[in-house]
Order: sequence, then structure tokens, then C-alpha cells
Amino acid sequence: MGLGPRDDGLKGSLRSKILLLCLGIVVAVTLVFTAIGITELFLLRQAIGKSSRAQNEVLKEESESSVWLELDYEVRLKSIYAANQTDSEFWTLEHDFDILASQVAEVFSHPERYQEQVVQPPLKENEGKYSLQLLRADRAEASDEKSLSMAGKLANLSPMMEKIIVGNEGFTTDCYIALPSGITLVMDNTPAEKIKADGTADAYDATQREWYQGAVSTKKPYYSSVVNNYFHDTTGIGSGFPVYVDGELVAVLHGFTRLDTLQKTVSEIDEYCILVSDEGQLLYSPNTTGDLAMDGNLSKDIRETSNPELKALIDEALLLKVGYSTATIDGTPYYAYYCTIRTLGWLQIMFVPKADIDDVTGSLREKMDEAQEEALESYAASFRGAAVATLASMAALIIAAILLATAFSKRLVTPVNRMTKRVKSMTGDDMDFEMESVYKTGDEIEVLAGSFSALTDKLKNYIKEITAMSAEKERIGIEMATASKIQSSMLPGKFPAFPERNDLDIYASMDAAFEVGGDFYDFFFVDDDHLALVIADVSGKGVPAALYMMRVKTYIKEAVMEERSLSPGSVLKKANLELCRKNDTLVFVTVWLGILSLSERRLVSANAGHEKILIKRAGEDFGFCKDNGGMVLGLVED
Repeated sequence: MGLGPRDDGLKGSLRSKILLLCLGIVVAVTLVFTAIGITELFLLRQAIGKSSRAQNEVLKEESESSVWLELDYEVRLKSIYAANQTDSEFWTLEHDFDILASQVAEVFSHPERYQEQVVQPPLKENEGKYSLQLLRADRAEASDEKSLSMAGKLANLSPMMEKIIVGNEGFTTDCYIALPSGITLVMDNTPAEKIKADGTADAYDATQREWYQGAVSTKKPYYSSVVNNYFHDTTGIGSGFPVYVDGELVAVLHGFTRLDTLQKTVSEIDEYCILVSDEGQLLYSPNTTGDLAMDGNLSKDIRETSNPELKALIDEALLLKVGYSTATIDGTPYYAYYCTIRTLGWLQIMFVPKADIDDVTGSLREKMDEAQEEALESYAASFRGAAVATLASMAALIIAAILLATAFSKRLVTPVNRMTKRVKSMTGDDMDFEMESVYKTGDEIEVLAGSFSALTDKLKNYIKEITAMSAEKERIGIEMATASKIQSSMLPGKFPAFPERNDLDIYASMDAAFEVGGDFYDFFFVDDDHLALVIADVSGKGVPAALYMMRVKTYIKEAVMEERSLSPGSVLKKANLELCRKNDTLVFVTVWLGILSLSERRLVSANAGHEKILIKRAGEDFGFCKDNGGMVLGLVED
């Protein structure tokens, strides 16, 4: 380093010392400020890591809570829907047997209206096709001529009995009409099972079966425990439906539901499900070993298990009927959602591994942790490079380094403080992290802020997807509600219906079992003095029944108005002919039609298989309409 020419030995040495002293002071000051700058960077790194982790924890807690609630709600709905699906099959079966019961009562009440049909015993040539068969008990009453004559008249109902089996395929294999005398009419496609080796029919006494005795003792529809079928080696549920005429038992109807059919229905549910009777009997499980292993004899009371959590779950489910709990099955923790099958009183329990639900929230946590670590590692790498660059340039830019270090420190701290303040303020719905201009520093802070912004965007998109799924479910519900409103709008709904008249007042309403269905009513004037009243119920449910309902409603009104007929019986007969012509699906409808003369205050009515109508007269209690019931419309042209 040149110091200029020396004047003497001391002069050059003093200049060197002054220069060295200045250089030493500058170097010392530079080192101090460099150390201060590096220390601030280190502290800054710690502050950024702390604030990043704090933000991540807030995001994880809010996200996990939202995800868990949505998953829990979806699984609960799925559990209830699965149980209702199973129950709806039995509801339809019970509804069809109720209609058959009304027809049986009609035959007993007015036997003179029905021709006696010949009913054969089981014949081998009928194997594989539906046929009506006569079985008798091994006692004298079963050969009584009066009972045999009544059985012949009841044989007129064989098309309806076959329709019940076909319409409930899989949920009933047969249809019985069992008389107290020991005579039983059987509709099925397996007559060979009822024939002995000598070619004669087996003796069969239905009155000794659980389904018969249960229906008689309870006087209402009865579902037996799981039993073996009398004629073939299958297990299932026997259903009994008592029929009374004037308070006297005249018959018990029966259908047999195979257990494997019910088990198949449960097995087709996407989730892991079991079926438990109201007595704790394990009726279906996909497992062959372990805590929920199936017993081939179906004799296992699941409450006798050595697993205390499983026992507590079953006890709770039998008590509460609908709900949610947890249990460890064969070493695996599960969420258990249980719901009662209303018709049978049995439990359907859906098991969802805790890991499946926890993994969803855990996966979200892991992804957020990975994003955080990537952001911190990216900043750490950049920090190390910045420190090396600062030290390398120290010799050439001593003074500039001091000034630049101070300015640079301030530049770094400001956006980080802003970022920390924003993270602390993020709560509830305020989860946005905007990429503001203060963060656009062109260095690691901008990278970190960009990572935070991307992370919050991903979270908001995920929440939007969940919201969209919920909105779609709501849309489907609204569409079904709209369909129900459209159907309701086709029925008279404006009251008072005839404000210009002061000689009558009328009001009607209907509560449907489903959003849309086959129930309907109607009323209209035939002329100025006669008001027609209609109440009907189409077999089946849902949209097909609703469409058929519109067809029936139109036929009946056209039949009344075209002929101006005041005979409800003739109107129903004409409507029946129209409905039978194009009824390939064998859908039928029960109808009550009345025509009220306002001047005479006289009501003329006809009943086609419908439940009796209640009438209230002045000064009297409600009583049943005394019209004679007839055959339902749409099955038999006669």
C-alpha cells in the first residue's frame, strides 16, 4: 500500500500507524456492526419460525374442526339412510298385506258376492311357477265344508297374493291366508316341498306357528324371531297380520322373509355393518372370526362378549335406538353409528375405523406441517447464503457495509413484524393472508409470505369444496320438495273452495309418507246440487305411484262428468275397465267415491278396497260409513 515518499524514518512510520489505527478502528467497528447484523438475522429467523408455527397451529385447529364436523355429519346421515332403506322394504310389505287384509275381510263380510273357486293341493307339475295351494291341519275342523267353501271364495284373491310376492321380490318368498280351522291357502312357487313320498300333501297347522300366535296375541302385525322355515331348510323372519271382522278373528296373513336376503341388503352397504336383534342376537356380520364372528346357528348373544367396549355399545344402542359411540373391535378402534329398523325393532350398526376419519384430518395436518417446514428451510438456506455474502463483501465495502447493514436490518424487521401481527389477528372466518406490497422484498421474506398466502388459499379452496358439497345436498332436497309441492298443487288446496255458496263448507288436507307418492283426494260439482268426493291410495310409492295417481284422478273425474252419473258404483266400474286395459305392471288403487246431494242432504258412496270412511253427523259421534267394500281397481276387469 502506497503512503507517499518518506521525509525521514519517523514520518513514514507515524503515517503508517495512523493509517493502521484508522484501519483498525474501521475494521473493529465493521466487525461489531457485522456481528450485530448477523445476531439480528439469527433472532429474526427465530421470530419467523415462531410466528410461522403459531399461524400453522391456528390453521390446523380450525381446519381439523371443520373437517371432523363435516365427516361426522355425513357418516351419521349415511347410517340413518342405510337403516331407513332396510326398513322401507318391510314398510312396503306391511302396506301391501294391509290391503290384502281388507280384501279378506270383504270376502268374509259378503261371501255371497264371490264365486267359489277350486283350490288344488300342492302339485309337482307346478314347481317353479306361482300357484295357489290348499293345506290342511291334521284335525277335524280342517275338513269342515263351511271352511273349505270359504277357502274357495278366498281363492279369488290369488292375483293379489302373487302380486305381493312379485312386488316385494326378495323380501317375501310366499303369501299365506291361514284360517283358525286349520285350512291354509298358500301362494308360492315351491309346491314340491309340501308333498310327501306317497304323493299326498303334508299336514300343516299354521295356528301352531310363532307368527300366527304372535299376531293373534298382539292383535297387530307381528314379526317373529329368526326361525327355520317349516317346509325348506332356510332361516328367516315370519310375519303375521291378523284379520278381524266385527271383532272376531277370521284369518292371519303371512309372509316369510329369508334371513340371507336381509343379510345381503345389509352387506351391500358401502361401510362395515352388522345386524342385531332386539334381544341382542347377532344376525349378520361380515366377520367369520373375532369379536363380531357369525355363529352358524344364530344363537350368539353379542352382549355376552368378553369385549367390555362392545358390550357397552350394544347396551347403549338397545336403550337409545339412534346415536353414536366408539368401540375397539379386534384391536382396531372404530366409530360406531347405530340406528333402529323401526318395523322389526332391530339394530343396524355401522362401523367406521377411527383411522379413516382421523387420517383425513391427520393428512391435512401433515401437509400443512410440510408446507411450513419447506418455507422455514427455504428461509434458512437463504439466510446462510446472505450471511456468507455479507462476510465476503466486508473487506471491500467496510463503510458501506456498516450503513447497509443498518438499513438492511430495518428492512427485514418491518415486514416480519407486520407478518407476525397479521398471524396473531387471524381467527374465526378471518383466515385470509394477502400478499401485500410490504412483503414484496424480493428475498426470503417474500418467499415465506408467498408460502403463507398459498397455504391459506389452499385452505379456503378446501372449505369452498366442502361448502359446495353441502349446497348440492341442499339442492337435491329442494328439488324433491318442489316435486312434492307440484303434486300437492294438483289437489284442491284453496279454501274456502266454493266461496260463492253458503249451503256447504269443505276442507281437505293430506300428509304424505314420502316427498311424492300415490295418495290423493279430489272434490268437484257434478251439477249445481251434487258434489263428488274422492279419496284414493295407489299401491307402491315414490314417483311411479305419483304418475299413476294423476291417471286415476283423471279417469274418475272424466267418468263422473261425461255421464253425469250419480251412481258411484257405475263410475268406479268404468274407471276400473280403463285402468285394467293398460296395467302391465299390475299396479292397483283403492278408491272411495261419494256423491252428496245438497238439497236432500243424502250421500251415496262406493268403496273399491279402501279403508272405511269416518262420518260425523250433527249431534252424533264419528262413525264409519256403512257402504259395502269391493275389489280394488286396476287388477280384475270384472
